[in-house]
Amino acid sequence: LPLWMSAGAFIVSVPFFVLTYTLDISTSALLSLSPAIFFVSLQGATLYAVVQNVANIHNRSVAAATIVLFFNLVGGMGPQVVGIASDLLKPTMGEESLRYSLLFLTIFSVLWASVHFFMAARTVREDIKI
Repeated sequence: LPLWMSAGAFIVSVPFFVLTYTLDISTSALLSLSPAIFFVSLQGATLYAVVQNVANIHNRSVAAATIVLFFNLVGGMGPQVVGIASDLLKPTMGEESLRYSLLFLTIFSVLWASVHFFMAARTVREDIKI
């Protein structure tokens, strides 16, 4: 159930991210960003708890460290990928290229993560029993 909720929360965040990146009024954009960040942040505790339950008692610290390493490696690439996407979109979208690169990459990453949460949710009960 926790992974299903995390996947659902990610999907619910998508319209708020769309509003954030498409609104021209900065106050409204910030107000729509708040629920988006709230829903995306719901997965944090769930993910760590599930990993600790799935990992063998002797490997829990390595599992936690692997998650943190992965988040930092992949998350650290975010600004670079957004910049590259913005540069690629600049000829067709001009000054709006940064806005749309953020929009496309955010929606892609949130939906990609939700798919993986759905996939993990299907087998997590069996994985915990092992």
